[in-house]
Amino acid sequence: MLLPLLVLPCVLITRTIDLRKKLQWLLAAGLAALIPIGPWVTFNMVRFDRPVFLSTGLEPTVVGANCDRTYYTDLIGYFSPDCTENVFQAPRNDGPDQSVRNVRLSRIAREYIWDNKARVPVVVLARWGRITGLYRPTQQLQLDEHIEGREHWTALAALLSFYVVAALAITGAVILRRRRVKVFPLIVPCAIVLFAVAVALGSNRYRASAEPVLAVLAAVAINAGLSAYQRRRSRARRTTSEPEVPERPAVGATAPVDGA
Repeated sequence: MLLPLLVLPCVLITRTIDLRKKLQWLLAAGLAALIPIGPWVTFNMVRFDRPVFLSTGLEPTVVGANCDRTYYTDLIGYFSPDCTENVFQAPRNDGPDQSVRNVRLSRIAREYIWDNKARVPVVVLARWGRITGLYRPTQQLQLDEHIEGREHWTALAALLSFYVVAALAITGAVILRRRRVKVFPLIVPCAIVLFAVAVALGSNRYRASAEPVLAVLAAVAINAGLSAYQRRRSRARRTTSEPEVPERPAVGATAPVDGA
């Protein structure tokens, strides 16, 4: 998704290079993305009955994230293994191949979403709230501990540090905008994460690809704060170190005479 949503727009809006150079950049970016995943995609395309690109895990995840347990209970916006297990236990004649099974799972998920489409906006907001720590943060700590397998102190440290980094990142984005610096390249990864969470579930690990961007924006805010602090200290030093200059008599004034 970074290629069409980030790399392509950034190359196209650059006005200082010619079309040939832009095409070279796009080709290099495409090869950089294709070379690492090419062997894995090729392997998947030949070992399954139906085409599989990266993984067969999307469909089970979508089924587990779109059911009554995650739409109408305290787990709204998250994932329920019970929903996936119920689907797997149902009679089926699609064979053991995962790619064939996922066709059925995809259909089940689509039908459920369509039948409960009025609830979808609430669920999506809950998913976004979970990855940002704004919706049921205490419950999310418990889920991170029992479902994701994290230690409690690790989950708590991750939540608290995210609050700090997110606040600094928002400040950094505002500072860049005031400096007329384009923040579009930094916003796109965050938008991709929100999209992925909207169609999947509100798990903190889905936030990983946006966290480097948040760190960069937070660094901008910290640097701006340190620079402002150093400027104030420099002005304070100059004010206290400047010697007092005696007042000069006005032009044409007569100096006082002793005894006058």
